[in-house]
Amino acid sequence: MATPRPRAATLRGEMHFAAALSGADRFDTAFDEVIDDLEERLRGASPSLLTMFVGSAHEANYVRLHRMLRQKYPKASLVGCSAGGTIGDGQELEEGSGLSVSALHLPDVDIRPFHLDPDRVPKPSSSGLWQEVLGTSAESQPTIIVFPDPFTSPIDAVLEGLDRTFEGGTVLGGVASGMQEAGGGALFCDDEVHATGTAGVVLTGDVQVDTIVSQGCRPIGAPMFVTRGSENLITGLDGQSPASVLQRLYDSLPSEDQVRLRQSLFVGLVMDDDLEVYEQGDFLIRNIMGLDGDTGSLAIGANVRPNTVVQFHLRDAETSARDLQALLEARSDAGEPTPAGALMFSCLGRGQGLYGKPNVDSNIVRALYPELPLGGFFCNGELGPVQGITHQHGYTNVLALFG
Repeated sequence: MATPRPRAATLRGEMHFAAALSGADRFDTAFDEVIDDLEERLRGASPSLLTMFVGSAHEANYVRLHRMLRQKYPKASLVGCSAGGTIGDGQELEEGSGLSVSALHLPDVDIRPFHLDPDRVPKPSSSGLWQEVLGTSAESQPTIIVFPDPFTSPIDAVLEGLDRTFEGGTVLGGVASGMQEAGGGALFCDDEVHATGTAGVVLTGDVQVDTIVSQGCRPIGAPMFVTRGSENLITGLDGQSPASVLQRLYDSLPSEDQVRLRQSLFVGLVMDDDLEVYEQGDFLIRNIMGLDGDTGSLAIGANVRPNTVVQFHLRDAETSARDLQALLEARSDAGEPTPAGALMFSCLGRGQGLYGKPNVDSNIVRALYPELPLGGFFCNGELGPVQGITHQHGYTNVLALFG
């Protein structure tokens, strides 16, 4: 397990954020375009943290791009990963293309990159060891951005360990993408490039990172109690079989939603048992794995227990766009300040595959914050909190807003 090396920012002044993206096929051309844009947008500020997301079209040059960026900005910390698609400057380049680099000038912020070897991740309950590995106290309430490898990182254990140890902090990020097998991707952590494990960075000090988790679903039907079930199998909903509940729900829907139910049906689990009224953001959305025609039982992508409140949800392009827009507008209406910059972690299943046209999510963000520097990538899974607990999501957009 690599020991994190603190790299505290010492520059004074205001936070500054710059994001650049290149879709050039040649890696050296892409690098030059990105650096030229960053230098212009940094306006003389020295970056203290760089994030780099490299499309799989540049797979042969992951190490060279990493080395070139380290040589250009040797005093800055660096984290990032390979990507099935990249995001930057209001554009979304899918299908493994692009080089996205964001440069953050973070005065009075302690920045600690880290890498976790997959076979040496502390147990979730080992709070002291987590603090030692990350070089950060539990009381610091840090922001922790993580980039796990999808094949080798024990993602659930990592998220649970971070949540339990750094209660009151924020954990978010995206699962590296752009590879078809273990060892095919890259995780960037300061001077090192890894093919396995989890890369990340801990931020403490004069920085606030607000998190928007847009799961892009709308509820249908009514909330119900799980009256029988264990592990990931639901055998009773309000005393009825899930199959009969779903049949009645299907019959009650308009024809367009009946089509969506057959194609994009999900289940939402209420995460706060104390709630009496449930709103869209109160649910953790999970996949439906199967419906047993003989027993009427329902298998889902999460463990349940009796008395869990669930509600079925539908996902479509219009709902996904509206959900992200509503969450951003709610933040603005609450009087939250305009962020200095943002990182977007979006599912590979969004983008043109969902909307039928590019840049929809980025355009939604830019409509509210027209000048916002925005970087990021398309992930194999998006990591962000729901009701204070960090989860791995699918078909989701997670935004980290820096201020």
